[in-house]
Amino acid sequence: MFARITFENPTLPVIGKGPRRKKKGAKATGLALAAILAAAPAAQADTLVPPDPWQVVHAVRTLGPAEVRRDDFRDPQITARLQDHDGHGQGLPYEVSFYGCDLGRDCQSILLTLRLWQDAWASPPGEGGKLAQKLAGWNRAKLIGRAWRDDTGRLVLDHAVVMGPGLDEMTLKQTLSAWASAMQEFAEHVDFRDK
Repeated sequence: MFARITFENPTLPVIGKGPRRKKKGAKATGLALAAILAAAPAAQADTLVPPDPWQVVHAVRTLGPAEVRRDDFRDPQITARLQDHDGHGQGLPYEVSFYGCDLGRDCQSILLTLRLWQDAWASPPGEGGKLAQKLAGWNRAKLIGRAWRDDTGRLVLDHAVVMGPGLDEMTLKQTLSAWASAMQEFAEHVDFRDK
């Protein structure tokens, strides 16, 4: 028997036994649910559950050169550069760190991180209030990328992506494409010009 929840007071639900009502179209709803469940294996064929780090590496390499190494926990770590549109220059450097891995596999999330080093600035970023306002403005206006300044003075843009229990290849590519755009926009937003 199912409990019925009613809302006499909009802030406090009341749980109690109530009469079961047969809803119109219950048979059609059941058939629709059965069709969805039957189609689930076909939809999961393109899902990475959780993604293999090498599939992430291959997706990152579509944006530019990337090298893979292992971190202190033996999890994969990607060091990459965003290729310029015209193919000139080295591009913006960023990292992809894997978290929640089991022996370097079955990773649950990744963290995309762009660090703009002080010694790479054509002219150093403003100190104090003006820079803080720029970073706060970015964080208020943008969905992709959290902007902050680390202890060494580098400007950082990062974005966490939850991959487990699954992330299909198209979503991964779209996420990386949005990340690439965010990195370029952020560099322009803080007036970063590589030497």
